[in-house]
Amino acid sequence: MSVAPRPSTGTVLGSLLPLLVYMSLNSASVHLSDAFTSPPYSASTKTRTPSSAEFNMQSIGSRLKPVLQTTHYDDFGDFFFPNGCNNDDNSDANTEGSSFSDSDLYAALRARQALLEKEQQYNKGSSSSSSSFSLSSAKSFDVFEDDKEEKEMIRYNWKEANCVSSVRLQLDDWIRRLAIDLYPLVVCGSARGHLYLADLEAGNGDSSGSSGAGVSTKNGGSPTGRRLGQLDCLKRVHASHLEESIDTESPEQLNEAMEVLFGNYDGGGVLAIAAKKDWIVSSGREGGVHVCSIVGTEEDVYTGSRGGKSKQTRLHLQPLGRLRGLEEEQDDFYGKLESPLKAVPASTYRTPPLITSLSFDNQGTLWAAGYDGILRGYDYEQTDVDDQPLMLRQKHPDHQVDMGSPILSISVNDEIGCGVATTLSQGVVLFCLRDGKILSKWNPFENSKRGEFARSALLVQTDRPQPFDDQTEGRTSNAELIYPDSHWSVIAGGSKGTLYQRPLGIQIRNGLISEKQPLMDMENGFVDRRIRPNHLGQIVAMGSPSTGLLVTASHDGTMRVWDCSLYENDDDDGEEGNSTDISIELVHDDSSIESRTKKPRVLYALSGYKVWLGSIFANDRKLVSDGADNSIIVHSFDEDEDDVLRSREEDDEDMEDFTFD
Repeated sequence: MSVAPRPSTGTVLGSLLPLLVYMSLNSASVHLSDAFTSPPYSASTKTRTPSSAEFNMQSIGSRLKPVLQTTHYDDFGDFFFPNGCNNDDNSDANTEGSSFSDSDLYAALRARQALLEKEQQYNKGSSSSSSSFSLSSAKSFDVFEDDKEEKEMIRYNWKEANCVSSVRLQLDDWIRRLAIDLYPLVVCGSARGHLYLADLEAGNGDSSGSSGAGVSTKNGGSPTGRRLGQLDCLKRVHASHLEESIDTESPEQLNEAMEVLFGNYDGGGVLAIAAKKDWIVSSGREGGVHVCSIVGTEEDVYTGSRGGKSKQTRLHLQPLGRLRGLEEEQDDFYGKLESPLKAVPASTYRTPPLITSLSFDNQGTLWAAGYDGILRGYDYEQTDVDDQPLMLRQKHPDHQVDMGSPILSISVNDEIGCGVATTLSQGVVLFCLRDGKILSKWNPFENSKRGEFARSALLVQTDRPQPFDDQTEGRTSNAELIYPDSHWSVIAGGSKGTLYQRPLGIQIRNGLISEKQPLMDMENGFVDRRIRPNHLGQIVAMGSPSTGLLVTASHDGTMRVWDCSLYENDDDDGEEGNSTDISIELVHDDSSIESRTKKPRVLYALSGYKVWLGSIFANDRKLVSDGADNSIIVHSFDEDEDDVLRSREEDDEDMEDFTFD
């Protein structure tokens, strides 16, 4: 099994911004393997040579003329690696680069959270009936219209790949996982097992496009302040590699799990990470779950040249410990020891299970997926008198569900009250967020001749719910009544890069998933859809920035943006209201049936990532990802037209340095 090398003094950390590649709709056999088999820079010119596959891909957007777009950064040959990542170093880095204090950032995040809650309340109220929402004044109507116009512009940018791309964070460690609850605050898990807290907007005050946002340059372009935006670091929270163990022996089936999860591309370090408000949870190859929180402390900051001081709030990570229920210590013997973690013999407690995926829901439950096949749910909102989460010392989880097979990933969706897990042999499993009850199982890979299994899955809103007539509205008290035209789907990504889609049954009365018919079937006129073209590596992460849009990330070094709407017509399909019959491919049948629904199609791909691409975050404005060695890449779709054009001009200038064989 290949393991990614660790960075060391003198290592060249060239972070090439992922290429924006536009894929032809008619080309289902595009080869993208060069995106991760060739180095990002050629040895002689320090510039990346695009592969023939990348060079031949054509744009599908009428407004997008360049075939390739990229932004170059220096090769970081003089990269300085500090001896540690303690709080003092972080404070200096933060003071140098931040355009505003941590307290301002914290206040902005809280304000953003309140705004998002208001938007969710409005969207939920307006989706059930158009008459349930009324504007109180002309001023509020203008605000509504401006907001609607902005959202339409951002959605158009997503579909046409109009974005400004930049490196927003660079560390002295390989970034393996990231988690974001409220942008721009991010928590990263590294190959060394460290946890980093960072602000992705620090030092991004100018609008210079993608010319190194978040990285300052001095002395002829040599990057300085490369830890710009880093707020704090917790060292060695998790084991780095298979042979390393922190407190206990390695969990059972560890080697098998790493092979299943990462194949030949195990980058080491943190396995899973999740964030919710101030809580951060993470897991590693030593087993169990580690919990920490984001706290703020006031510090004196010198201002001006006359020695003036002001108070500012500095954010940092506070470790809280590990979930005791997963450690399963023997309390009778445990309580007699002064330092139990060092003194307890290995025979007195069981090695904690390997946790492969973590996810918070909005109902107060932390879901932890184990490679032992058990899905566990913990209440993260209940705290003790010291304001510490009670789940830290719970002996047993609040919910415990046996999935019957090792769990590889989980994802939850509060809007429909459902979660989805992928398993090694049982395919995709839908479960209820209320109690963890299994609702249904679906395995589109069951008859795979290549031994493919479900690696990741996501619940996606494909379309807005269609308004129903008065007769149907009068029957909405019937909890079993579901939308005849499903506007939600579960999308499963396989270990070999295959994608499938299955519509969900959604109740009209409350908009939640139907527990009696969670999956739509042939009786409802729906079939499983095979989504093409395939990725060339296992699909490790998915995201949905808005209704009808899907992002997939794969070990083939690419992220793809898809239009997964089932009913909405494209802008160039004709006048609104015209329907087009499109064939739907059956999973286990080569024949096709006519239907008024359409198949998802790929819009474009973001290429140039490394094979260790592991996690993404997508909201309506930003797409954030790892997979670029020690850097985090942010694609911003909410920039104005001038910024996008400026970014493209800079990309065109960089293209002059390319050499083609």
